[in-house]
Amino acid sequence: MTQLDLPSKTFDWQSQKAFSSASGDDNPIHMDPVVCRRTQVGFPVVHGIHGVLWALDCLIAKSQISKPIARIRVRFNNYIYVEDTVGILIKKLDENSLRFALHIGDTLKTTVEVTFGAAQNLEISPLSSAPKHHRKTPFNWNPSEHKEFSGRQGVNDAGAVQQLFPALAEAMGHHRTTGLMALSTIVGMACPGYHSLFNSLDVLIHSTSDNIDGVTYRIKNFSQATGLLDIGIAGCGLSGSIKAFYRSRPVEQPPFTELLTLVEKGEFRLKSSLIVGGSRGLGALTAKILAAGGGRVIISYSTGKTEAQKITREINDHCKENICSVLKLDVQQDMREPLSSLPIPVDHFYYFATPHISRQKGSLFSKKLFDEFYSYYVDGFYNICQILARNTPDKITAFYPSTTYVDNRPNNFCEYAMAKSAGEILCHDISQFAPNIYTIMRRLPPLLTDQTLTMFDLEASSAVQEVYSAVKQLHQTAKG
Repeated sequence: MTQLDLPSKTFDWQSQKAFSSASGDDNPIHMDPVVCRRTQVGFPVVHGIHGVLWALDCLIAKSQISKPIARIRVRFNNYIYVEDTVGILIKKLDENSLRFALHIGDTLKTTVEVTFGAAQNLEISPLSSAPKHHRKTPFNWNPSEHKEFSGRQGVNDAGAVQQLFPALAEAMGHHRTTGLMALSTIVGMACPGYHSLFNSLDVLIHSTSDNIDGVTYRIKNFSQATGLLDIGIAGCGLSGSIKAFYRSRPVEQPPFTELLTLVEKGEFRLKSSLIVGGSRGLGALTAKILAAGGGRVIISYSTGKTEAQKITREINDHCKENICSVLKLDVQQDMREPLSSLPIPVDHFYYFATPHISRQKGSLFSKKLFDEFYSYYVDGFYNICQILARNTPDKITAFYPSTTYVDNRPNNFCEYAMAKSAGEILCHDISQFAPNIYTIMRRLPPLLTDQTLTMFDLEASSAVQEVYSAVKQLHQTAKG
């Protein structure tokens, strides 16, 4: 492998917005941090095509690509997150081809193979007769309804291509470069659209000038088992195929009315609970279960204000009284003021604050990642216990959710399991510091939440029975 004097690039929000504006690919997975929390990526990711076009532009400008391009093959191996700094690593260069990768340290993010040679001297036939579509919001493709799906896609601002990728546009032609950009828009806005992840592409370059307005596309195959779509493309001097995953939709916990049939009426009455991290996932489910049993709840949020307010309305509208309230609380900030002005005194608190768990990394252990997990699972929990112990003379029972991954963890969960293990030790010893804080620690198995979303089926249990059992355990212990 060869490391030449090639530039690196930080894909900051300014460049992210510029590519989104030019391409028209405004999928929330690229642009909305709150929406990303409920997907498997966790944080906004850079458009894969953006990285490829930037790298090709750099390599042409640096004369690493000086011959005509006949074919481009790309595999998107790992996510590039907004604000990541990415380099180019040339793996092979000869008279026939170039193989390179976009990388961060030792982690390969995108692999690209460029074949040199004469372009295809064949006429391109459109794959759809539909007019060119400019979507303002991503299409919500459904495999059960749209297995036969085709269309025609352009970009928002074709004129921006010359400014963003000048060397590439000069070498390949503005028309073809625009077509490559449109591939991002096809996947992110149309097929499969909202719930999409770009996987790979294999594109031939044509020398003939086609009269196709935009890039036409048609689904060739969809695998129900893996969620992978194989999509044919044709137009803008390009033909070939792109592959994209139809990613899992966010997990929706049961509605409040359904939980009313599970929880015994009045089971948790006369008790008030603080649910830290209650705007989604297990925290939201815990709040609903407690309220269904007659308990009063405060659900805290850090960024998910809209989600927290939605849950509050769902509970209060059904109960015809305000038994659920909302509190803004960031466990990584000073919490003394919000915890000193709770709307009601609390007997119990449940700690579900967490960052995104499943992460990509380039080594066995990442201290940065461990420190982030530790700040949530140890520092955050300890700080809340300190504040509540000072503010509340009465006994408070706290629930700390640990994980079975402490003993039996999949690959890449080292830092997560280590931080949770440290949290367990803290739970065991915390009563020595705060005699009025009694903690219950429970190792939960993988449960169906946004945190366990993958593109493939995961062996995870329904969260309802597990959480209901944990809530009952806490209340029975508190009574004792």
